[in-house]
Amino acid sequence: MTTQTQPPHITAAEPQRPVKDNPAKQGELPRKRDDSQDDSKDPFKAS
Repeated sequence: MTTQTQPPHITAAEPQRPVKDNPAKQGELPRKRDDSQDDSKDPFKAS
């Protein structure tokens, strides 16, 4: 049952990814999409 505590943690990271794909949601996202190619430039991945 302890495994159930892990899924929620992963779900929190999932919502952030879709936002990158949906630039329409945030005008500032489009810029990050271009940086998506550079993993080192991605602050989200650096975390």
